[in-house]
Amino acid sequence: MAFDPPLGSTSPAVLLDNATRLDELVNGPAGTVTDRAGQPLDTWRLMLQTFAAIVENTRENL
Repeated sequence: MAFDPPLGSTSPAVLLDNATRLDELVNGPAGTVTDRAGQPLDTWRLMLQTFAAIVENTRENL
């Protein structure tokens, strides 16, 4: 899929969009955030929940 503007753009609008998306990925309440291509990205919150579940499952099954 082609991006408009393309990847590697130095556009201030793209920088602001990326900063907003990064803030949502790290600090937001959602489990996923869509990238510029419309694909879902797991947020830090979802990754922590997933890792905690894996650790707990491992602990229970030792």
